[in-house]
Amino acid sequence: MLDLDRVDLGLLCAALDDHSPTTRWWLDPHTGETIATSEDLGWEEYADVAPELLIRIEPTPSREGYADMQDFIARVRDPRAREVLTRAIAGRGAFRRFKD
Repeated sequence: MLDLDRVDLGLLCAALDDHSPTTRWWLDPHTGETIATSEDLGWEEYADVAPELLIRIEPTPSREGYADMQDFIARVRDPRAREVLTRAIAGRGAFRRFKD
């Protein structure tokens, strides 16, 4: 059984946001550990982990992140801030501008 107190939520968020074509993320349901693998980060340091028991963490689709930004903006009470944020998410680079 997965103990949620053992899961690093910051790292799990990073995994869900990572759309890199070369990095794969995994969750060990027994330890709560979040594991990244790629061409540079292999399984060598996880010798005690059975890869077949891991759960693949798929990145959250961009449209869901964009919808979250829209929902957030709709709740901003200050009209000026709401306007600036609305402009920030228009077009390419929306996530970076929203973050900035």
